[in-house]
Amino acid sequence: RLAEVTFAYSDRSDFRLGPLNMSLQQGQLILVTGPSGSGKSSFVKILNGSVAPTGGWIHAPRSVSISQSWPEFDVGAGDYLRYQGIDAKGFENKPLRGLARMERIRLELGRCERSKPKLVIMDEITAGLSESQIREVVEASRNLARAATVVFVSHQEIDAAAFSRHL
Repeated sequence: RLAEVTFAYSDRSDFRLGPLNMSLQQGQLILVTGPSGSGKSSFVKILNGSVAPTGGWIHAPRSVSISQSWPEFDVGAGDYLRYQGIDAKGFENKPLRGLARMERIRLELGRCERSKPKLVIMDEITAGLSESQIREVVEASRNLARAATVVFVSHQEIDAAAFSRHL
């Protein structure tokens, strides 16, 4: 839940986010869109707790999964999957960095499904994907939203009809 949440950077007088008032409910698939500089990333940082709002308050679940970045160390995809408790069949000898973008996204979606976080934030996860790949990711996100709140952030045009809310 966000109540009267505002955010401003101390070094940027031209940007202010909020006030935001909203409840995030389990089962919601929320689409956040907007041009560069509109506050999408700031909103995500507030949700995931990496920045504190400058006003208001936020109550968020402790189990948050952010689907954006990948381990910076050189690890095998099989090892990464086994560590997450996911069957690694077919990925035993593949380096994680060597996987195609869509393969990494599928692995990350599987990790989110397995770990069952209360809040999943997909920040620009579809950047550079084809329309059919975007549809696949949105459908997988809908499946995740059965047991979590999924916040899907994109600057791309995405069919908002698949989402329960559009911000």
